[in-house]
Formats: sequence, structure tokens, C-alpha cells
Amino acid sequence: MNPSEKLLGQIKTLNETLWDHQANEPRVKQWLGHFDDPKDSVSDRLHALYLLSSFSYFNQRLLRELLHAMFRDRIRYPVISDIRRRHDDTTDVELIRSEFKKVLGRTRFLGIGNPSESGTHLLYLFRQANRLDKELFIHTHEVFDWTQSRPTVLDEIDRLVFIDDLAGSGTQAIRYSRGFVKQVKAQKPNLHIAYHMLFATTKALAQIRRTTQFDQVDAVCELDDSFRCVADESRYFPANVEGVTLEAAREMARRYGQQLAGKATALGFKNGQLLLGFAHNIPNNTLPILWHRGHSNRRWSPLFERHDKILNT
Repeated sequence: MNPSEKLLGQIKTLNETLWDHQANEPRVKQWLGHFDDPKDSVSDRLHALYLLSSFSYFNQRLLRELLHAMFRDRIRYPVISDIRRRHDDTTDVELIRSEFKKVLGRTRFLGIGNPSESGTHLLYLFRQANRLDKELFIHTHEVFDWTQSRPTVLDEIDRLVFIDDLAGSGTQAIRYSRGFVKQVKAQKPNLHIAYHMLFATTKALAQIRRTTQFDQVDAVCELDDSFRCVADESRYFPANVEGVTLEAAREMARRYGQQLAGKATALGFKNGQLLLGFAHNIPNNTLPILWHRGHSNRRWSPLFERHDKILNT
């Protein structure tokens, strides 16, 4: 079996077990046809298949598991630890349960971005995965009491928890901190505001922690530089596939990515170089060769469709 056939077999298994049949054989063949540089097409297709075989796709079942882990590890356990500490390291289960219920009742969960974006979309799965009351989920405007002459933060809220799928660069969180979070903190400095992500790059976490007013910034899974798939420190190389090299993969991904998305974002937004996708969307930090729809100058059939934010119509 040659290397390409072996990779196609791996991709077939991934497609049938984890990828929700997003990359069936006809679609993969159509996608491979776009790697048509006459000088390097055989090598290009081999490296494209290798990168595809390393792609991580999180379907709704896996997303629910991650959201359950987020609530358990980043919210529930820290609050319980604080309750125990405030009560002389108590092991009284009923006391802990009662106090946690009080804290949760004064907590509100929100999505980053407007109601149509992925952070808000995840709230539905988050509520289901953790069996939470729907009254704990609100829009940003519901943080304030609008019956006053000047909108004020509601007295019954002590904690705000923002949920998001990925922080690749930290840009959106920083923008939120400079607007909404700053406004809330100005009125109620002691209100605890957390920002929890399913995934975040190490650099994004550091940037958000350093430059925002969030009291807690955490990710279920932290992506260090080794997750940048064609960087020198890539965890995906050296490859155990004959004919596949880091240098050739990088050159191929950049060459076709530039045709699709331009030089600055040939390897993903802010040079993200990720091989990551979710059932609800594909981050623009992921290699464009996997998700880009193409354009008039370069036709392209994506394997995993990304739903862009349409700012102008």
C-alpha cells in the first residue's frame, strides 16, 4: 500500500467515526483535485492528505464532554474549594451543596460576541451538558437594571462567566474587555468576571490575562506552539509517512493558502496554523486549504465549511 492509500484509509476511518461524514470519499477526491500545480501535484496531494489526517474535529458529542469538563474543572471545583476554605475545610456535603447553590444562583452565563456567534451558540450545549437552569443564561444587556435613570448592574449578580470555543489570538476578548467588561467593573469592581474557552493558544491566554480586566481566564485545552502544524516546533513532524516532510508541507500549505486567502493569512488568521474544527464552525486560525470556499480567481471546494462573519452585504 502506497503512502497516499494508507492516509486515505485513515481519513475514511476518521470520517466515519469522528467527522460526522464531512469528508467522504467523493469530497476528498474533489478537494485533492485542487492541488494541481503541474510541478508538484503528486507531492502536494500527499502532503495535503497528511495534514488532513492530522485534523481534529469536535462533533457535538465531544463538545458536550468538553463543556461538562469546563463547568466541573473551571467553575464548580474552584467554587467548592473556596467554600470549604471559608468553612474551616469542611467536609459537610449538605453545607457545601447549599453554599454552591447560592453562588450558582448569583452567577450568570453569557456568550462572547453577538447572539449569532459561536460563543452564544455554545451556551445551549453548555446548559444541557451541565443540567443548569435556563434563567442563569442572559444577554449582556440583561446585566443592567434599565428602570433607573442610569443603567446599573443588577444587585443579584455576583459572577459573570463568558463562554467561548477558541481564543486563537485574543483579539475578541480584548475588545470585550475594553467595552462591556470595563463598563461593568466601573460600576461594580468586586463583581467576578471570568472568561472560559474550550481551546486557547498559549499566546492568546497570556495576552488576555495581561491586557484585560477579566478576573479569571482559563481554557479546557491549551494549545502551545507545537500545535502550529507547519512551524519548526510542530508536533505533527517528523512524519512517519514516506515522502512527507515539514518543509514540503509548509511550502505547499503556504502556496495554496496564499492563492485562497492572501499572503498575510495563507496559514490562517494571525498565522495560526491550526488543524482544528468544530461541528458549528471552523476557526479562521485553521489552515485555509481545509475550509476556504475559493473565489473567482481560484476555485476551491472545502472539506469543512467555515461560516464567515458577514460584515457588509
